[in-house]
Amino acid sequence: MSIQKEIPKLVEAKVISQSTADDILTYYANQKQPTQNRLLSIFGTLGAIMVGLGIILIIAHNWDQFPRSIKATFAILPLVIGQFACGFTLLRKQTSQSWREASSAFLFFAIGSCISLISQIYNIPGQLGSFLFIWMILYLPIPFLMRSSVGSILFIVGSLFYALNIGYWEYPNTIPYWYILFIAASILFYLIQKKENPAGNSVAIHSWLIPLSITICLRAFSKNHEEIMFLAYMSLFGVFASIGKQVSFSQLTPASNGFKIIAWLGSIIVLLILSFDAVWIDIRRNSYEFPTLLQSTEVYATILLTTIALILAKINWTKSKAGFSESLFFVLLLIYITASHTSFAYILVNLLVFAFGIVTIVSGNREQNLGILNSGLVIITALIICRFFDTDLSFVLRGILFLSIGFGFFIANYQLLKKRKHHA
Repeated sequence: MSIQKEIPKLVEAKVISQSTADDILTYYANQKQPTQNRLLSIFGTLGAIMVGLGIILIIAHNWDQFPRSIKATFAILPLVIGQFACGFTLLRKQTSQSWREASSAFLFFAIGSCISLISQIYNIPGQLGSFLFIWMILYLPIPFLMRSSVGSILFIVGSLFYALNIGYWEYPNTIPYWYILFIAASILFYLIQKKENPAGNSVAIHSWLIPLSITICLRAFSKNHEEIMFLAYMSLFGVFASIGKQVSFSQLTPASNGFKIIAWLGSIIVLLILSFDAVWIDIRRNSYEFPTLLQSTEVYATILLTTIALILAKINWTKSKAGFSESLFFVLLLIYITASHTSFAYILVNLLVFAFGIVTIVSGNREQNLGILNSGLVIITALIICRFFDTDLSFVLRGILFLSIGFGFFIANYQLLKKRKHHA
């Protein structure tokens, strides 16, 4: 039964008025439009990428047979086509999301192919890092001009590869300072998108890509005192946890809140690593001198991230939204300052992880949320597994501990389901 056919019959039968019929038709038209636009954007973008790759493969098959001038023409031609497509979109198809996404994606690959081909044709030497840097610098304004989510996603991925190449893969490794500009531009675009459409798919994807990219690339800013990066990472995850608690994220599904999930997983991984005494033994071997600390990028990264985390945590505390997870970085900072050169540091971290697990279990039971409850049980289980490898407990005692945890899972879930049924 089609709504378009039934509405006129209802108006004729005087069941609804003409104005009501118009409102209903307008409502359903608006409901269908976003889906159509989304499909057009997806297939338009995939089509642009496939066409670009097809052209590259066809040309590559006969590449050696072309003279240098023809090669240069073929190298520049996709760039010209991409720029023309973007210009045409801005002038004639500015309201079409599919045109904006497809032309931006095509131009992204056109810029990269043009730079690499011209370098190869005229034998211009250079490293992969410099190539990626020029590519990202040239493409940086395009997502803003075209208002393209796909363009922004491609830019984030390209910036990530740039930072990985400069900070991890090239020798000697250098600090990718330009990555700060790239990720700042990506965050700005994300905030604009979040303001325009907070529940959109683009916001959800950026909520995963941005924190994941920062988490991977933060290690590239470490040169001299790698052990200090534990504090930088915990502060970073404190920032993510505070961001994930914002009201605007309530419009997203829990799986779309990448800031919150990455903060939780990252904090647990860092704390579990620090729960081993061997890690703290290595930390105690390091001696810090004030002049070297002033030249350490790890110190500046930690100070910056800790300051931001404290500000966001204070804002959440004033709004009564802050939880235990947003304060973990501050507790670890206190442990590091007061006990890093003692044998009690790893004991304090173990107590912190255990407390985090208990608080999470209590929170899940209070909110009647099985996911949060089981997350707390997973934290306790992971802690016990870590202690399984560095303690001299007998196999019988270890078996009893695992049996206890297993029964704890069943009992906790059964009690929560029973409580839910009682309230229902």
